[in-house]
Amino acid sequence: ARLGDKSERRVATRAMKRARDEEGDDVFEVLLTLIALDLLGHPAGLGLLGAKQRSGPRGPKRRPRPFEWEAHASRWNDGEFRRRFRFDRASFSALLGILRDRIASSEQAVLNARQGVAFPVEGILAVALRFFAGAAVCDLEDIYGVSANTVYSYVWKVVDAVNEAIQISFPIDDVDALNELERGWSQKSPCGGRAWRGQVGAVDGIHLAMKCPSGVEPGAHWVHRKAKYAILVIAVVDSDLRFLDYSCTQCARSHDSLAFKLGTLGAAIEGGRLPPGFFINGDAAFSQGQSLVTPSTSRSHDDFNYVQSANRVAVERAFGVLVRRWGVLWRPLEVAFSRRAELVGCLMRLHNFAIDRQIESTPYERQRHWVEVQPDVFLMEPNVNEMLDAVDTRD
Repeated sequence: ARLGDKSERRVATRAMKRARDEEGDDVFEVLLTLIALDLLGHPAGLGLLGAKQRSGPRGPKRRPRPFEWEAHASRWNDGEFRRRFRFDRASFSALLGILRDRIASSEQAVLNARQGVAFPVEGILAVALRFFAGAAVCDLEDIYGVSANTVYSYVWKVVDAVNEAIQISFPIDDVDALNELERGWSQKSPCGGRAWRGQVGAVDGIHLAMKCPSGVEPGAHWVHRKAKYAILVIAVVDSDLRFLDYSCTQCARSHDSLAFKLGTLGAAIEGGRLPPGFFINGDAAFSQGQSLVTPSTSRSHDDFNYVQSANRVAVERAFGVLVRRWGVLWRPLEVAFSRRAELVGCLMRLHNFAIDRQIESTPYERQRHWVEVQPDVFLMEPNVNEMLDAVDTRD
């Protein structure tokens, strides 16, 4: 009675008649059990139901089995799991706990119902993380048995949930938080905190490649010196490579200094809201100010420039780790132009979440003497002791 499809009824009826006539009652009862498992979509079933379905233009249509997250995740060891989703199992579960209520809804359950079973929330997060890690949409269709439209619906549902649940904010009005940021920079400064005090962030910009945007003036987003369309991201990081602020509001051809000043944090710093004694560290692309330190143009200040650069390079490393971790940034972004900034913000928040969970992105970060400042670009880490000896012996 529960078999609604005529072909399914024929398959089941023939199998039961053959079992009763040829094998006896015991085999008949076993076969009934296996057919019941098929009805429930259990993997222990025979797979008889759905083996013959109504025909389509490309042959028999097969009804897919419901997706089971536990069986899917159990296929890999811990290292393979982290390689695919960029998080270990515990961090995946922790992230799911934060996002579950936001990505699970009755509408989504109805939309994703397959054989009367809703697509699990773990699967929605897994699809999105694999997309962020660089998986092609066609591969996700094959792995998870969903359409391309459904893949993108999962991705944007997770993007919106992450941007809502995980906050990025620079504590410009919180002196205690600023002191904590300053302490982190002082402890990691090549000067050992003896001569470099007051830094609460490092700022820089990065061009993330994207496909030619539609619906806007494409020339404004073409970066001639890099020969690509790009989205300009201006970001401030702390000493642990966490993103404290970012802005994607200006076109790619804008100067970094102007793009920073037109952002919310840049405008606040330009207006003098950062308390005295604190400053942001930037490169020569930014304008020197009371709360923004940039390199000196004098050759006699080479020592200062070296220390200033050593305390600023963390923002370059943060960009390198961000791009290395999320493979979707390895190629030009192809998602809708209006949502590219939201995607970048989501990736930055997940980057911060990974740092809070102490998840390293690549084995290169564990090397002692080389630091990855951009994807596939490594610089020798300065020898702090030699630099201090050189500073102490000068008049």
